[in-house]
Formats: sequence, C-alpha cells, structure tokens
Amino acid sequence: MGCFHLLIHTAISTWGVDELEVAVKPAPRRRRNLHYFFKVEHVGDEPRRLTKLTLRNCPPAESLRHLRALTALVLHDLPKSTQTFVYDRLFTLGLPHLKKLHLKNCRCDSFVLVVSAPPSPATATAITELFVDSCSFLVIELRKAAALEDLACIDDAKPVLIQFTNAPRLTRVHLSFSASSGGGTVGDHAQYPPLIYPRRYNLSWHVRSEHMSSLAVRFTGPERWILPARITTRLLSLRRLLVADVLPTWDVSWPRLLLQAAPSLETLHIHVASQARRRTTSEDEEEHVEPGREIIWPPATFRHRRLQELVLAGFGRTLAQVRFVRYVVRACRVLRRVELLRRGGVRYDGPWEWEVVRQQQGGGGGGERHWSREEEAGIKKQILCGRSWFREDVEVVLG
Repeated sequence: MGCFHLLIHTAISTWGVDELEVAVKPAPRRRRNLHYFFKVEHVGDEPRRLTKLTLRNCPPAESLRHLRALTALVLHDLPKSTQTFVYDRLFTLGLPHLKKLHLKNCRCDSFVLVVSAPPSPATATAITELFVDSCSFLVIELRKAAALEDLACIDDAKPVLIQFTNAPRLTRVHLSFSASSGGGTVGDHAQYPPLIYPRRYNLSWHVRSEHMSSLAVRFTGPERWILPARITTRLLSLRRLLVADVLPTWDVSWPRLLLQAAPSLETLHIHVASQARRRTTSEDEEEHVEPGREIIWPPATFRHRRLQELVLAGFGRTLAQVRFVRYVVRACRVLRRVELLRRGGVRYDGPWEWEVVRQQQGGGGGGERHWSREEEAGIKKQILCGRSWFREDVEVVLG
C-alpha cells in the first residue's frame, strides 16, 4: 500500500489534482471484514489542492483532515462492517471548506446516522448539504447541524425517520421513500432485525422542522403507509411544497395533512403517477391495481390564507381528485389559480429544485385536445360550485 499512498500524495501535492476518485475492489467473501481505509499524508500549503474526493468501498481515515481545501466528499458502497465512528468523525475533522457530503449505498454497524458538529471552529465541519441515498440507516438525527441548509434522503426500500433536533438553517428538504407491504409490517424488516416496523407511519416522524421553506416528498408503495393523523409540528416557514408520484392506490387527499400544518404555504404542486399495474402469472399480461381505501376526513372549518397556486399534474377526474381540489378551493381563501393537467410531470434541477412540465393542448392548429369543451365546463362546475358556496374569483386552467 505504500506505493499507492505515495501516488495519491504526489497527485494532490505535485500534480495539482483537484478532483480524485478512489475505488477499491470488494474483498473475497472469506475476508469481508477487512477493508482498505483511505489515508493521506499532509499535503503542505501548495495553492493546487484537492477540492472533491469520491471513495468507493473505501472508508476514510482520520488523516482526511489534512485535505484542508476539500469542499465535497462522496462516499459510495461502504461495507456493513464500517463502524459508527467513521461516520461520526466526518463532522469533527475541522475541514473549513467542506460543504457537501453525499452518502450513497453505504452500510454501517449502526442504524442511526448522527449529524453532530461540535461548537469549536477548530474541530467542526460546517456541512451545508447532506445527501443520503439508499443507505442502511433507519434514523437520521440532526443533533448539532447548525450549518445544514439542504437535506435529501432517498430510499426505495424503506422509510427513514428524520429527527430535526437542531438544524436552525435548514431550508430545503427532499424525502423520497418507498415501502413494500407484507407480513403485517412495512419495509424489509428481515434485513433490520433490531427494529420492528409499524404498519403505518405518522407524518410527524418525517417532517418536524419549523425552519424549512421548501419541501419535496415522494412517498410510494403498493399501500398507503402514512397515517391520516395531524402533524404535531407547525411548519411555519414552508412556502413551496411538491408531492410527487402519488400512486393511484393512494388517496390523493393525504397532502391535506401538510397543508393544514403549513400556514405560510404559497405553492402546492402535486403529481399523480400513471395508472398502477402489476404483473400476472404470464409475463406478457398485466392487470390494473385497484385503488386503496379513501381517507375519511372529519368535518372541519379549516381555512388557509396564503396558498396562491395549486397545480395537479396527472389529473384524471376521479372522484377522489375532484373532492380534494374542491376542498383546497374552498379552504384557501386567497387562492386564485388552479391548474389541472391531464398529462404532465415534474422536471428536477437537482434534489431541491423542480418545475411542473406542462404539455400544451392542441389549439387552432388541429392538435388533439386533452378535454372536450363539455368536459371542461363540467370540471369547472364541479370544482367551483358547492351547495352553499361559489368561487367565481378562482381561475381553473385545464391542460
């Protein structure tokens, strides 16, 4: 390994490499507990320094603190035998310029990732961007994350609980979780024996920050695993909300929980996924998956005084969708524009920024219309008219 360390040192301090990726081949099965730690010698004060480091199957050693100019660290495929302190010390190395930390498909001997940077500037690492993708953690605790501004957590196997203990600057959050059902529990509980998964999750376990202003959530799975229980924390700063890929098996009205908890919300974007299908015994045959049970909401006099825009992409004029839009139109007094897009999607610019993709209807040029004029008139009447109320000040745009 001496020649390997020398090569890395030469690349950083002499050649002026500013981005480095190190990939280590997995060890044979009989030696899975052995793995190489990335080490680096002191690189001096040369102006040409490493700013981005990517490690694959290669945990970083404490000597990483010598890379004083590092701004981004990406860890891939760390093995299950990686000890907890390897992740803990990422926030205590005292790297003054390290802002971005990405963990992808990483494993650990613990199910909790603790983000805890000490108050001392000499040892703290002021991470502003944390991206956790398909890792083994079940809980992310933001214990001392005073500098954190952007958080993204993506996992297509299980929900991850976020504990917003101390993250006063956190403004943008992206959560994308999927949970399969089986055996009376949610998630791959056999893979995580210490934790007994509940069948349903309270949304308060995932969004409990009063500081975030932008939130994108993508919660999927064959069955709705979010309980229709009121969020206990007021999301006072939330201005923009995206609820993406709502499956037809889920009641589209579940985002009411977020709307009622966010009094400052101004923009609500919802994307309904295409009709869910599942394979039958024949490889060439598919059948539609029936919608799940609708949520029975108790009567409420709730009113929202900030929401200005509602966009529902994937609008199919189902009874549940119509009821939800009617509810929003009636409850949100300053709402002036509603877009119902039969075809449409979401275009992402990184994990935290998005825009709704609008597919224009055919106009006078002879293009195909998404809705007939009779359908448009019927939809607008359904949305804007009730037994004891009428909203003539709301513009309903169908696309």
